Amino acid sequence: MSGWWIVFRKEVFEVLRDRRTVFNIVLSPLLITPLILALVGTMGRRQAQVARQERVAVGIVGLDRAPALRALLDGAERETRLRFVETSRDDAERRIRARDLRAAAVLADDAAERFADDQTVPVQVLRDPGSDASRQAADRLHAFFEKRGERLVA
Repeated sequence: MSGWWIVFRKEVFEVLRDRRTVFNIVLSPLLITPLILALVGTMGRRQAQVARQERVAVGIVGLDRAPALRALLDGAERETRLRFVETSRDDAERRIRARDLRAAAVLADDAAERFADDQTVPVQVLRDPGSDASRQAADRLHAFFEKRGERLVA
């Protein structure tokens, strides 16, 4: 046998005798790390699923100025799991900061006239930029208005 092979075998056997080294080189990367990553992934998926199923309270500002738009909100809670709460803009901003509401939709002042004339009704979505739950609610609110708009156009 050549000299390098003898030295290589000696070094490998010496390393494998140490239990800490075997744990750090073999067991941890091959068993423990994948188990931890699978656990984290499972928990993340479960939290995302719970967030999608949760009923979310969102404010709507200006619905009193546009009663015709109230019909758009019918059935929204079943469809999107959004619960609309009529509020003022100041109250909506305060309640979003206090996390009583996740997001709010602000209808334009002339929403009733625009809706009656079959024009686009601008909707501003308020949310807490520091809250992931608020961002998700704002995304659901945005998707809701997009779907309703597509239905009206069709």
